[in-house]
Amino acid sequence: MSLQRCQNETTSGEFLEWLEYLKLDFNVQRREDFFLANIAKEIRMSNVKHPEKVKLESYLLKFKEVEIVPEIPKRKNTLGNWLRWAGIKKV
Repeated sequence: MSLQRCQNETTSGEFLEWLEYLKLDFNVQRREDFFLANIAKEIRMSNVKHPEKVKLESYLLKFKEVEIVPEIPKRKNTLGNWLRWAGIKKV
């Protein structure tokens, strides 16, 4: 999809929602991660000879520290920039 087509098919509200979505930090462990890891651990414990050796930590994802560099520098008036890019005059 071309940038022009993306701008034509995306409303300013959707654009702002995407910006908020992209700010979420997906490299942290949440309650759901521990819940699912515990389920995996329990399943594994029922299928091994020594279930006491099965550890929860083995089923949790490990994240590396990565610096995320935004492609577009943050600007104060994001909505105004989007409107300008989309060719819409602010009233």
